[in-house]
Amino acid sequence: MSQQFYYEPPSRLQLVDKMAHLLRYSDFLVVISGPKGSGKSAVAKQLLAVAKSSDTRQIMMTLEGETSASQLAMFCARALSAEANEQDPLASLYEQSRALHEAGQHLSLLIDNAEWLNDEALELLSGLLISGSGKPQVVLSGEDALVRRLNSLGINELLEGRLHNEQLTSFVEAEAREFLELRFPNLPKLSTKQFKAVFQASSGYPGRLTSAASALYRSGRIEDKKFSLPLPVPHLAGIGTVLFAVLAASFWQFSKDEPDSEPQIVAGRVSVPIDVNIDQADAPEIEGDTASLDMRSELSKRLAEQERQLEEKVRVEAEKSLEVTAKIVDADPAPAPAPAPAPAPAPAPAPAPAPAPAPAPAPAPAPAPAPAPAPAPAPAPAPAPAPAPAPAPTPVVAVAKPKPPEVKIAQKTPAATISKDTSNNPWLKEDQLLSWPSNGYTLQLLGARSEESVNEFMASLKNSNKLYYFKTVFKGAPWHVVVYGQYANKQAANRAVAGLPEELRKLKPWARSIKGVQQDIRKK
Repeated sequence: MSQQFYYEPPSRLQLVDKMAHLLRYSDFLVVISGPKGSGKSAVAKQLLAVAKSSDTRQIMMTLEGETSASQLAMFCARALSAEANEQDPLASLYEQSRALHEAGQHLSLLIDNAEWLNDEALELLSGLLISGSGKPQVVLSGEDALVRRLNSLGINELLEGRLHNEQLTSFVEAEAREFLELRFPNLPKLSTKQFKAVFQASSGYPGRLTSAASALYRSGRIEDKKFSLPLPVPHLAGIGTVLFAVLAASFWQFSKDEPDSEPQIVAGRVSVPIDVNIDQADAPEIEGDTASLDMRSELSKRLAEQERQLEEKVRVEAEKSLEVTAKIVDADPAPAPAPAPAPAPAPAPAPAPAPAPAPAPAPAPAPAPAPAPAPAPAPAPAPAPAPAPAPAPTPVVAVAKPKPPEVKIAQKTPAATISKDTSNNPWLKEDQLLSWPSNGYTLQLLGARSEESVNEFMASLKNSNKLYYFKTVFKGAPWHVVVYGQYANKQAANRAVAGLPEELRKLKPWARSIKGVQQDIRKK
């Protein structure tokens, strides 16, 4: 894979962060293992970038042949200082590691293709960890044979179980497809058949995926189709023909049903020209009917005009009655008689008798008396005692005043609740940890950026009596660390791991000095 390209699928989520945490807060030997092409080198380089800090001196080696202990020591010594003692490179390495530690720095050593190290070189690295000289960080990246050699040499027992092996697994199909799209963003995508062939040939490992896809692209069998149709051309032609036929049929049907002339709407009547053959004998009859229709149309117009006038009067009188009511509520009886002249417009319906010449509409003027009830507002002065209800507006004003107190109460209640919830934390026991003897040990369970996730974890445990957590700073950001128990020495702490509940053993707790914990607490 490319030196600058790193892909983290869901199956390897936070893998690098976990190993960086182990290197920072423990003295474990970290091993990244997997078959050829599994992405070991990419993970190792990403780990080196994540674990980089101002107080760490990093050395990375990529082996291409068998390497002995003296060659390894000489390379490391020269990387640390140009004036290294070539006569005794091992002693020079120990001395420089110790000097870095005294200066407040850590030595981080990462060896890629570590299967090329011989047995003496592996024992040298384990001895460097056991001696505690400078507390170096060691990461080995190699094939599965490296893990078998470490076990056969008894390195795990020599380090008292402080060996962490991270086995890299292959990608699933969805992860492999996304990896190829990100790895070759400017090249055409593989078809389903081509992707299946590449995936089977590579077994889903990223390095093999890159090699197989590169070979396929170089073969020229993948054409870069700038534009691809969603369906074959014959299918698209058939769909176009069907759509054209449907549109043509719809247009023909619409043009057939369209009338020859549009109806004319005049004064609520529809006039449609009709071709009718009329006999001369029936002509007078038809003319009479036409005259009758015209007369009825004229009468309907007059009735509509009268109804409009009546509606206008009712509206005006209703407005005046509302004015009278408003004045009575204001307790000002003097202007109350003013609405009395309102019935004056009543004579307006006088033109109604105009239809009299027509015998049929004689009943039409009947609506004219309808305005008679209009003077009903005249009795408005009768409620002279109405001033009694005048105080009615007082309750309206009084009801509006109590609202501000309700707003104040609603604002105060949540404030009290919030201050109560955030006032203390039952598991934050930094003072107690600072009071412990610095030569003791404890078991570190986990570390996290989020304080909320730490609280949820501790609250989920049935027995949290021996759980403590403290706050520190890691890479310039808050870091929350959870520890368990207090032990006299490191051996007692390691033996206590076997007696922990299953849910805590799964976290792989490791022994840590209380002195280191106290130093982290004081970093804040």
